[in-house]
Amino acid sequence: MPTDPYAPPQSAVGGFTRAEQDIRDNGGQVIASAGQRLAASLIDFAIVLPLVALDLYLASHTRWSDLYMLLPYYLATIFLSIVMVRTYGGSPGKLLLGMRIVMLDGSAVTWKASVLRFSVYLMLELAISASDILTAFAMPDDSYLALDHTARIEALETYAPWWSDYPSYAVMLWMLACAITLLANQRRRTLYDYQAGTIVVRVR
Repeated sequence: MPTDPYAPPQSAVGGFTRAEQDIRDNGGQVIASAGQRLAASLIDFAIVLPLVALDLYLASHTRWSDLYMLLPYYLATIFLSIVMVRTYGGSPGKLLLGMRIVMLDGSAVTWKASVLRFSVYLMLELAISASDILTAFAMPDDSYLALDHTARIEALETYAPWWSDYPSYAVMLWMLACAITLLANQRRRTLYDYQAGTIVVRVR
């Protein structure tokens, strides 16, 4: 069973243990650990930090920062989390750390699976963005620009839609449920892996 349908394995510091190499030699998959997947997520977060910094900068000058950042942010996240997963088998963090996302049979991940893996988080993030933009519409410019950062956040809460907190709570619950699922099964599959029929394996 192939473990990397995208590219030949490359050498890496540490490499596989003898037991893991035996698994590969016998056509098996070496499953990526929870720690390795967390490290990859931190790398991916670091990649989008410039966008976060730009958003914070714009927010200090205009209440429309979320609207201005809408297209750049979602183009970047869709590219990293869907396009790269389908094309290369993983996000930059996973690729750098020698992991690949594959279908359960070891074949390359499909477009459908790539979208399904990210779909729940994407929809919740879009709901959060919609809430932020609606809040910006409701708050007057003079009130926004006259306040410092802390006071501005408190004031924005008074203009937010009644449902604005629910998407954020849902994101936290989704991430918690994914973490629990990841730790609760030997193949280290999260809820979105089950949803898409995928698994994350090591290729080096």
